Amino acid sequence: MKLTFTLLLSFTTFILAAQNITQTLRGEVKDALTQQPIEGVTVTLPMNENVETVQKITAADGTFSFPEMPVGRYRLRADYLGYQSLTVAEILLESGKETVLDIELTKTESYDLPPATVKSPRAKTTHPVSIKTLTIEETLRFPATYFDPARLALALPGVVNTNDQSNGISVRGNSPNALLWRLEGAEIVNPNHTPNAGTVTDRITLNGGGVNMLSAQMLGTTTFLTGAFPAPYGNALGGIMDLNLRKPNFKEHEFTAQIGLIGIDLAAEGPFGNNEKSAFAANYRYSTVGLLSDLGVDLGDEEISFTDLAFKADFLTKKGGKFSVFGVGGRSKNLFAAQRDTAVWEFEKDRFDIDFNSQTAIGGISYGQPVGKDAFFKTTLVHSVTENTRTGLRLDDNFNGTLQENDSLTYAKTALHTEYTKRLSARNRLLLGLDAVLHDFSVLSEDFGRRLFAGGEGSGVLWQPFVQMSHRFNEKWTADVGLHFSYFDYNNTQALEPRAALRYGIDERQSLSLAYGRHSQLQSPQLYTARTVTDGSNENLELTKAHHFVLGYQLQKDNGNVFLIETYYQQLFDVPEPFAGGTSFSALNLFESYTTEPLRSTGSGRNIGAEISWQKYFTNDFYYLLNTSVYDAKYTDANGVGRNNRFNGNYILNATGGKEWKKIKDNKTKIFGINVRVGYAGGFRYTPIDIEASRAAGTTVFREDLAFSEQFPAYFKTDLRLVWKKNKPGRNTIWALDIQNATNQENAGFRTFDSEKGEVVTKNQLGLLPILSWKVEF
Repeated sequence: MKLTFTLLLSFTTFILAAQNITQTLRGEVKDALTQQPIEGVTVTLPMNENVETVQKITAADGTFSFPEMPVGRYRLRADYLGYQSLTVAEILLESGKETVLDIELTKTESYDLPPATVKSPRAKTTHPVSIKTLTIEETLRFPATYFDPARLALALPGVVNTNDQSNGISVRGNSPNALLWRLEGAEIVNPNHTPNAGTVTDRITLNGGGVNMLSAQMLGTTTFLTGAFPAPYGNALGGIMDLNLRKPNFKEHEFTAQIGLIGIDLAAEGPFGNNEKSAFAANYRYSTVGLLSDLGVDLGDEEISFTDLAFKADFLTKKGGKFSVFGVGGRSKNLFAAQRDTAVWEFEKDRFDIDFNSQTAIGGISYGQPVGKDAFFKTTLVHSVTENTRTGLRLDDNFNGTLQENDSLTYAKTALHTEYTKRLSARNRLLLGLDAVLHDFSVLSEDFGRRLFAGGEGSGVLWQPFVQMSHRFNEKWTADVGLHFSYFDYNNTQALEPRAALRYGIDERQSLSLAYGRHSQLQSPQLYTARTVTDGSNENLELTKAHHFVLGYQLQKDNGNVFLIETYYQQLFDVPEPFAGGTSFSALNLFESYTTEPLRSTGSGRNIGAEISWQKYFTNDFYYLLNTSVYDAKYTDANGVGRNNRFNGNYILNATGGKEWKKIKDNKTKIFGINVRVGYAGGFRYTPIDIEASRAAGTTVFREDLAFSEQFPAYFKTDLRLVWKKNKPGRNTIWALDIQNATNQENAGFRTFDSEKGEVVTKNQLGLLPILSWKVEF
C-alpha cells in the first residue's frame, strides 16, 4: 500500500510538472522621482489565464519575487498608500530567461488618484499628450519590425515610412530630418546601418537606414514623442526617439542565440562575481542578405551586410546610486557591381560600380544618485560619431570606369545631459537641467561633370538649459510649465522656447489635455556646407522654429484598454528657402538631397491633423491596435506660392493584431502565434519631370512651377509574423517567419529620369520579403 501511494504521488508530481513549465518573475519598486526603493508595496500578479492570483510584499530594498510561475503573459499591479497604483500590462514570462522589472510609483497626496495602466514598468507618463512607449516585448511581437523600434513606430498614428528599404519615418507630415535620436537621455548621431537605404539619390541621410544598430537583445523601453515636447527635450521639430538600454540581470547568467536568413545574433548577460552589485549585458550581430538573393528575393542585385557589437555594464554604488558604462559600434556596406555585359544594361544604374561604406561608434557613461529623501541627480556623457563614404564609378561601353559621384559625411556629437529633480511638496515638482552638445561635421558631395553640391567643415556647441515646474492643483487638474533655451555658437543663433501642458481628469477613466511648445532645430550639415551657385555658403542660417499645439482626449477602460484622440496644429517658421525669384525649394522637403541655391531663413510651413487610436492590450490570448490619421502638410515657397509638402499623404490607416494558442504536453509548453499588420496610406507628393529638358541635360530636370503637385498612388502593405514557441525547463526556442508585403503589392517609391533609357521611370519599393529565424534563450 505504501509503495502504491509513493508511485501515485510520483506520477502526480510528474503530471503537474508536465503541465507547468515555470520561471521566476521578480523586480524592484522605486519612487519614480528619487529612485529610492519602497518597502511594503503590495505586488499582485493576476494572469490572463485561469490561474490563481498571487501577492507579494516588497522587502526593505524594494525587491519582490514570484518564483516558479507558469510561463505565459501576465498583468502586474503595485499598490502602496500615498502612491498612485500602477498596473503593468503585457509582461511576457518564458522559461529560458527570468523576467526582471523596475517599477516606479508616483507619490500623491492624501486623496486617491485613479490607477494608471502602462505597457512598461518605467514608462515616462507624466507628459499628457503625444508621447508613446515602445517596449521590447512589442518589438519582438509585432510583424516585420525586424526588432527595430523605428519600424515598430509605423504601427502608431501619424507615422509613415518613407520607403520599405529603410526605417526612415515621417511624423505628422514632417521630414525624417525633423526626428532626433537620443540614447540614455543624450543626443546621438544616426544609429542606423546603411543610411543611404531607400533614398532617391542613394546618398547619405541623417536619419534612418536599413536597420537600427542596437539589437533588441540590448534595448529597454523607448520613449517616442511626436509633438509639443516637454521642456527637457530640444533640437527637434517632428519627433524624438529616446532609446534606453535595458538593465542586465544582477543574479543569473543568461544567454540568447538567434540565426536566420539575414545572419546571427548572440547575447549574454549576468553579474560580475557573486555580490549582485554589478552586472553586464553584451550583444554581437553579423548579418548578410546574400541568402535572400540566393532564394530569388529581388534586392536590386546589391551586396548588403552589417555587423555590430553593443554592451552595457551597471555598477550599484552607495546610498542608492548607479554608475553605467555603455557603447555600440557598427559597420555596414552596400555594394553594387555592374555586369560586364552591355547587352543587359537597361537602366542608368546598370553601368555603375557603387561602393557605400558606413561605420558608427557610440560610447557613454552615466551616473544617477538620490539626493536626500526628495531629490535625484543624473548626468550622462555620450560621444557618438558616424563616418560614411559613397563612390559611383561610371563605366563606358569598354568597361573603363570614371569617378562620377563622390560623397562623404563625418558627423560627431559629444553630448552632456544633466538633470536635477526635486519634489518640493506632494503637489509640486521642479526639474532643472542642461544639454550641451558639440556638433562637429565634415561634408563632401560632388557630381563630376556637373558641380560640387556641398563641401566644408563646421563645429559648434548647442547649449540647451531647461527648467520645468509640475503642479497638481487637486485630483483632477495638473499642469506642467517649462522653458527651454537653445543657443548654437557655430553661428550665434538662438531660440527661447516656452512649454506648457494642462490635464483635466474628467473621472477615473477619462481625461482632457492641452499642450503647447515652441521648438527649434539645427539645420543639417548638408545645408550649412552647401556650395551655392555664387560660391558662397549657408552657414548663417537661423534655427528652424515651430509653434506646436496638441489637444487630446483619453479613455482608459478597467481592463487597461485605451481609446485616444489627438488633434494638432504646427506652424513652422524661419525655414531655409531661396531668395525671391528662386526655385520652389524648402528645407521642409529635404531628406538626403542638396541644393546649390543661396538660402535665407524666411520660409514657412503648416501641419494640421487629427488621430484616433484604440488599443487592446494582450489579454485573453489576443490583442489589437487600430488607428487612423488625417493630416495636411503645406508650405509657402520663396515666391509666395502655397504648395503641398513632399510628405503630405493626407491620411494613414493602420490595423495590427495577433492571437496565440497554447498547448501543454510532454513537459513542454508550446505556443503558436499569428500577428498581422495592414497599412494603408496616401502616397507622398512629387514634382513632375520635364522630359525634354532632362534628355538635353542628361539628368533629371524638374518642373519647378509644378513642385509637389502630383501624388503617388495610395500605399498598401500587409505584414505577417508567424511564431512557434517551445518552453522547456531552463530554455525556450522560437521559430519565426516574418513576411513583409505578404501580398507583393507594388508601391511606388520615387520617379526619376533615366539617362540610359532616355525616359522617366518609376522605382517601386520592396516586394514580398520573407525572413525566417530561429532563437534560443537559456
